[in-house]
Amino acid sequence: MVTIRHASFIICLPVVAGPLILFWAVPQSRVSEHMYLVISIGLLLAALAAIRIGLIITTQLDRLGETARLMAQGNFDVRVARASRWSPAEVVSLSDTFNDMAAKLAELRSHGVALRKQTEKASASKTAFVNTVTHELRTPVNAIVGFADLLTSRAGENLSPQIRDGYLRDISAGGRHLLALVNDLLDLSRAESGQYQLIEDIFWLDEITHRAIRYVETEARERQVTVEVRFHGEPPSVRGDERALFQALLNLVNNAVRYGHRGGVVTIDVAKPTWQGIVIVVSDDGPGIAPADVARVMLPFERAHRASAEPTRGSGLGLPIVRQLIELHGGTFELTSVFGEGTRASITLPAARVGLDDERVAALETVVATAA
Repeated sequence: MVTIRHASFIICLPVVAGPLILFWAVPQSRVSEHMYLVISIGLLLAALAAIRIGLIITTQLDRLGETARLMAQGNFDVRVARASRWSPAEVVSLSDTFNDMAAKLAELRSHGVALRKQTEKASASKTAFVNTVTHELRTPVNAIVGFADLLTSRAGENLSPQIRDGYLRDISAGGRHLLALVNDLLDLSRAESGQYQLIEDIFWLDEITHRAIRYVETEARERQVTVEVRFHGEPPSVRGDERALFQALLNLVNNAVRYGHRGGVVTIDVAKPTWQGIVIVVSDDGPGIAPADVARVMLPFERAHRASAEPTRGSGLGLPIVRQLIELHGGTFELTSVFGEGTRASITLPAARVGLDDERVAALETVVATAA
């Protein structure tokens, strides 16, 4: 490929070589006439070559300038047309480099647009999160303040003991709900930011399972729901944060009892441990979750749309907290549901956290003691 240096050499060659050829090939008597002729032809050729090279260079530079102007106007898809085969190498290299730069700018711009959309989405989610949190906190606070004001007012002096006790129970329930909501927010915030510190210990899985069942007994009786637990094999020991795993299991059992059919059945299946770990499944025979809502209910404060007349309770933090706590233990959490048939929540803990016999438990205790 010709370069500008080559073109300059070609232009200058006739001018330099012309007189030399003249003095070498032409008789001295006719030097003057032929000299002028050769020089004239050489200069003419040089001028034509210079004009041709100049047109090629200026045309390509014009293309570069037009492309740059279009990019400045926001069109990042334009590119400089390929230079002709007679273009100097420097011009071709400049065009290729400009096109590479334009492609990189387009890629960066596309990435920037994606980041901006992601930022706008995050900002919108943050606003929605704050609005929801404010609403969730305001509801129990308003109830507590309203009942307290009523009890301390003159009208409260005329209330019967039974009504006063009822208001006090409502205030106590509102306070417990508020405390539970704040604790859930703290747990979720610490888990998502990576600041949740697991307190490792060894405990038996059947203990936290039956404890979770006891915690939901009252609501289960009210809704006439039967809770069954089935261990497929000897109940194993588990190494992990007992409070966190109990909280995760309790959230799932509580959801199954609360959102399943009245008079239905909730089943807790603990599979036999394998080399892959152990699977705990909490299932109900309730109305289920619509396919479009399954992914959404895994987000904070999101709830599934319910066709029943029963009000939707809860803060919408249970499932996100379960996922975060299980992932902190190196496990996985999966939610599946068939609309109209029921919901199935599966926790999988890795094999490194599961033991069966006394020897395995002793080994785990040694690991925990060493880590401490």
